[in-house]
Amino acid sequence: MSALPFDLLVEIVNFVDLQSLPALALADKNMLALALDYLYTSIPPERFLAASVSILGNASLAARVRTLEVNRKEHQTSYARVVPVLTDVLAATNNLRHLNLSLEGTYSEVIFGRTKCQLRTLSCNAFTSKRLIQFLEQQSSLEELNLTHSLLPTNHSWDFPRLRRFSGPMTWIDSVLPFAPTLSHLVITSTRRSDRQELEVLAQSLITHLEVPFSAVQMARAVEMRRVLPYLQSFVISMQRDWRGLLPDPPDNVERTLKHWLLDVLPVLSSLRRVTVLGYEETETPEGAIDFIREVTARVPPLLSEFSIRPAIQFSQELRVWRREHDEWKQVIAAQ
Repeated sequence: MSALPFDLLVEIVNFVDLQSLPALALADKNMLALALDYLYTSIPPERFLAASVSILGNASLAARVRTLEVNRKEHQTSYARVVPVLTDVLAATNNLRHLNLSLEGTYSEVIFGRTKCQLRTLSCNAFTSKRLIQFLEQQSSLEELNLTHSLLPTNHSWDFPRLRRFSGPMTWIDSVLPFAPTLSHLVITSTRRSDRQELEVLAQSLITHLEVPFSAVQMARAVEMRRVLPYLQSFVISMQRDWRGLLPDPPDNVERTLKHWLLDVLPVLSSLRRVTVLGYEETETPEGAIDFIREVTARVPPLLSEFSIRPAIQFSQELRVWRREHDEWKQVIAAQ
């Protein structure tokens, strides 16, 4: 096997199942290095506990880890073990660059105390804690950040010169955006109120993609949207619902407000190319959808060429997509 070109060995590793890989690795030192990279560079949730034994017992293996994902679903029966093991693993994997934690709870107070890694991406749905804040204050290399729980409105020493994508509640966005000059992709998951002043912070970044609950923007006038979002190319509006799947106001009122708001705002967003509306009940039939799209885009700039709708049918993941060709909207794809 040592006579095989290195590029071919790389391809072979990609087709070997995990059970056979250790035996194959013993046959050749080049294959051993590739196998270890394959096994430990990226640790998925289903292999986390098993891989952690080797990682904590071998510093060279710990140094190979670049991506780590842990979720509660995968560890229902062993959840009590996960947090202490995760704490030790994060302390050992200084070369970690991508971390995805889907573990609801207070664990951030524990796991981030000893780690020295410099992440490029972090997704974390832990409750906001002092330790999480201190950890983030040291993460100046972050390029993508996804957070779930709110942040108290106090001053923090952020430094995110490379941050391009952020997803989280408006309380975090208020605090982070002034320290993220390169941010372009923003997802606002929740807001505190319907207040035009809340959007002012968006003017501090060159936002090209915005996903936002309609309640966060419905009070904003067209001139304000144009001022704070002059470079917006992709706009996703979600109709937020409660745990029962109901809108906060009667559907007719919300949908009428949305339609009038889009008629007012879309024409002034001159860089806009794509619009997506999530959870709009009136568009559950193709005929209703195309009538809605034609009406709200009647006066939009020519750059806007794609309009997508996810209907408000319970549990529906279907995304209906239309593209504009010669001033006429045509449905081209139904994506999941």
